[in-house]
Amino acid sequence: MKWWNQLDEDPEYRQQWEDQWVELRQDVFTNEALLGDIEAIAALLEEGAQRNFERWDALGKAVWSTGRSTRADPGKSERDTYAKEVAFVREWLTGRLAWIDSQVPSPPSFNQNGGPVPTGFSLEAEPGSGFKASSGSVYFTLDGSDPREPRGTIDTKATVYGEPILLSEDTVVTARTQSLFGNWSTLRRATFLVGTEHASSTNLTASEIHYNPEGSDDLEFVELVNRGQAPLDLSKVQIQGAVKLTFPTRSLAPNKVVLIVENQEAFLAHYQIDKSLVAGQWAGALSNGGEEFTITTPSGEPILTFAYDDSDGWPSMADGKGASLERVSISSDNLAAASAWRASAQSGGSPGLIGESCPILSYAEWQASFGEDWMGDPAADPDGDDYPNLIEVALGTSPIDRLAFPSIEVQWKENTIEITHAKPDERQAEITLESSDDLTQWVEVEMVNREESAAGVTLRSNKMLDSEGRFLRLKISR
Repeated sequence: MKWWNQLDEDPEYRQQWEDQWVELRQDVFTNEALLGDIEAIAALLEEGAQRNFERWDALGKAVWSTGRSTRADPGKSERDTYAKEVAFVREWLTGRLAWIDSQVPSPPSFNQNGGPVPTGFSLEAEPGSGFKASSGSVYFTLDGSDPREPRGTIDTKATVYGEPILLSEDTVVTARTQSLFGNWSTLRRATFLVGTEHASSTNLTASEIHYNPEGSDDLEFVELVNRGQAPLDLSKVQIQGAVKLTFPTRSLAPNKVVLIVENQEAFLAHYQIDKSLVAGQWAGALSNGGEEFTITTPSGEPILTFAYDDSDGWPSMADGKGASLERVSISSDNLAAASAWRASAQSGGSPGLIGESCPILSYAEWQASFGEDWMGDPAADPDGDDYPNLIEVALGTSPIDRLAFPSIEVQWKENTIEITHAKPDERQAEITLESSDDLTQWVEVEMVNREESAAGVTLRSNKMLDSEGRFLRLKISR
């Protein structure tokens, strides 16, 4: 017995083969896709085919043999042009696909095969007939697991279908039909995105780009964020430009991000983040000198266009020096300007995190990210904005973004002086107010209270200081 005949007698092999066939017929092996490939190849070879048949008089003739007999396909003599040969291959393939379909047990049918649905959608199922008609009981699960266990038993999590299934959240439904004789159909798997909106420039925007990582291009990534109020349907949404990717069936919750990457395995190994945040690996490559991206609907209509550059005011620390490009504000629609982007405070960027979710590094942690490099020195000023590293880290701005300046507000009031600055993390630094008459001798100003708010930290002195001839400074120490 041939080895492939032995495989055909293995029920597990046959089940997996049939499942794979049905899955491929939904996408890669659709009639449209395969016939489209034939048309594309035929067009590519057309000019060469003319020269071939001028050299070899083979059209309409039998040109191959087995043993001592020459064989010809039925109708060979009628196929006397290249176009007729192409049409024959197209017709043969169509018939072959239909024949294979007729041998494979059909998966159950749903009243909608996945995609966006309203909250409370009523999912209906029945034995399918799209391939070889099946009959029996439909078993389903709602966690993506297979209702059929190896060797054909029913999974303990599977439920027999009896009435419509109400969907209230994103759900992966898998189902099979089991006949009265215990034979299983192929698998139907569908992902339902419940209560989603279509992606648009209003709710979807870019939040981070890492186009020139230090060390390896395998760590390149682009991050998108849902800045809207409802989950987004990203199914079949495309990113076009130097890199290309079509999103799988998935949703994106409000204030959550999704990543597309250069090398998914290397990216996940390096950043150690939840792999569900990664939509996939793009085709193509990013230039270190700048690129433009276009996000489109499944039908190709533009949703969003954004770009980056490595000159004309764009943060230089993102160009091979460790940082990524991060949006200054995701609420802004101005993605084209260099001022809309800043270099990340963390070396390697912060994929998966936006806004207040980004961790605040202590100065020691930030410095360690640069190793022994001079840029980590407390007195160094790598972004050239005249604020040393220690001051910027302590007051919440990036030491590697020249457009990010620490904010300090001083108010002289009737009985006190108020100093307001950004709220530092308690691990970063200690901040005190000092005064001097001559800029040489400094004494600490006793503060009557300290208030914290979203705007920052406000320090108030316990007495009024003379404004004339009086100098003040904030002392920042580790």
